[in-house]
Amino acid sequence: MSEQHPEYQIAGQAEIRHGCRLPFADSGYVAPTPDEIREALRRGNFTGAAAGKLLGVTGRTIRKWVGGEREIPYSAWRLLLIEIRLAADR
Repeated sequence: MSEQHPEYQIAGQAEIRHGCRLPFADSGYVAPTPDEIREALRRGNFTGAAAGKLLGVTGRTIRKWVGGEREIPYSAWRLLLIEIRLAADR
């Protein structure tokens, strides 16, 4: 049994909801918002270029995800969460 702790917004930090951190097949999974993507990048100290290198995309693609122009693919999101140690199993 795992204990879940809520995340609270702290000055300059945004919440990353638990549902965004779940596996795609989990019925509780929800796609991240651009703010949550931005927060994950901030927590990992990633520049757009560094995140693009990790995820195999261009910095422009990262900007589109953060700007809400395109939805981040689940595989890229999950890899980012694993890298910053925020991925949840359930």
